[in-house]
Amino acid sequence: MLNQRIAELKRKLKYRHLLGQMVVKNIKKKYKRSVLGVLWTILHPLLYMFVLTEVFAFLLGRAGASRLYILTGLLIFQFVSEATNHCLNSITGNRGLIEKVYVPKLLFPLSHVLSSLINLGFSLIALIVVVLALLFPISWTALMFFVMLPALVLFAAGIGFALAAMFVYFRDISHLYSVFMTLWMYASAIFYNLNDLSKDSVAPKIIKYNPLYRFIAYFRAVLIGEFKVVDGEIITIRAPYIPQFRELLILYGCGIISFIIGAFIFNRLKNKFLLYL
Repeated sequence: MLNQRIAELKRKLKYRHLLGQMVVKNIKKKYKRSVLGVLWTILHPLLYMFVLTEVFAFLLGRAGASRLYILTGLLIFQFVSEATNHCLNSITGNRGLIEKVYVPKLLFPLSHVLSSLINLGFSLIALIVVVLALLFPISWTALMFFVMLPALVLFAAGIGFALAAMFVYFRDISHLYSVFMTLWMYASAIFYNLNDLSKDSVAPKIIKYNPLYRFIAYFRAVLIGEFKVVDGEIITIRAPYIPQFRELLILYGCGIISFIIGAFIFNRLKNKFLLYL
């Protein structure tokens, strides 16, 4: 059994160069025929985040750390949203290639997750620009984001694998997932601070069970710390810090469980893909 697993792993490693080409193709396809091309991987998140943060900062009368609070939430949410949504039709969109030649089918959704990871990297450049523009002090604790990042990638990949497989059989899932993502966005405390909610409310307790919120909360903790808005003034509760190790274990637990379940669903359904493409 072990030898079979090792042989299968070696066989899949032969396709690593193909995977790299697919990732590059995904990025080029996204910005095909645009004047600025790949530069949009930096400009798009910067402009998108700027518009949203300025609108919410204006409406809520908050600035500075509050803008970074929104930006950090958007970065994580956009990565998961982009990766999983692109995975949806990663199998159905490559029907011609799948029917003609043998390619490990898992490479198709995986390539989209890695493409989104690269876009996240460019988004971080945009975030650094905003941090410098706001003259916000950066702590060394921000480096802990890269310790958490593999767990986030596993989390998104697991969801993407499951969606890619199920979409082959049930096309309506794209519409359902779109509605779910809207709900998930508002349930992840991207545009509001849990510290500003009433202590008697059950919402904060429920939201803390949301895995995506926990990823966002970790990123915010290591980058901007915790704060609360009182009468329009931003009150720092805690400077940037490293959450307890238990929190990191929870994030990796969420990532690994998501990846295992997603890979399991994909492997169970992949043998009949050709019958439904």
